[in-house]
Amino acid sequence: MLLMNKKYNRFAIYFMPQSESLFYDLGIRWFGWDPLRGSEVNGLHNKGTDEHLLVIEKARKYGLHATLKAPFRLRKGCELDDLISFFQDTCTRYDGCIFNNISIKKISDFIAITPNSDTTKIHSLAADIVKEFDQFRDELNESDIEKRNLSSYSLRQKEYFYSWGYPYVFEEFKFHMTLGKLSHSKDGTAEEKICNEYFQEIISKPMKIDNLCLMGEDQNGMFHILENTIINCK
Repeated sequence: MLLMNKKYNRFAIYFMPQSESLFYDLGIRWFGWDPLRGSEVNGLHNKGTDEHLLVIEKARKYGLHATLKAPFRLRKGCELDDLISFFQDTCTRYDGCIFNNISIKKISDFIAITPNSDTTKIHSLAADIVKEFDQFRDELNESDIEKRNLSSYSLRQKEYFYSWGYPYVFEEFKFHMTLGKLSHSKDGTAEEKICNEYFQEIISKPMKIDNLCLMGEDQNGMFHILENTIINCK
């Protein structure tokens, strides 16, 4: 729902579970943030990190999502209405997909929901979105570059970062839905167990990638769903 009285700093395109689904409800209670309604939600977040086990502060502002087009500032000369219209028109051409099998596991220093089945279709969708929406992205500035740990990137990731504003696109893209970051000196075993128990009802079912969301970042850094489009899954 687009909140016209808010000013948005950046925009992004995410996959999110449909708002009436159990998956969405579990996600907003996990993070304590509802990006559709733009409001705080009582849930595990309110119990603190000792109960939650994962450090979720950085991930919380996005809600439960998978990044398809990373956050970007709107290019000068482009209006939000232009972006919304393009989103509405373009997303109807996209096809989603179904992951028959998903799991929760540790990736580097965070825990995420990941697919165990073929990811060819989602890689193709993400690549199309990165390319087609790049016309709205403003160029990187010094602050954007300073925030990144460029020394940790491969040569190709650096090239993608400077060319597309994000290092993890095309071959570097890996579909995942971040649940939180591990605290220092943890192997992730306890965190994986907690996450699997909490999300057990959706982990045991196929996951449809069928809801594309245009997101806006407010002045407090929290992301809101401005528009969404349900796409066909084949």
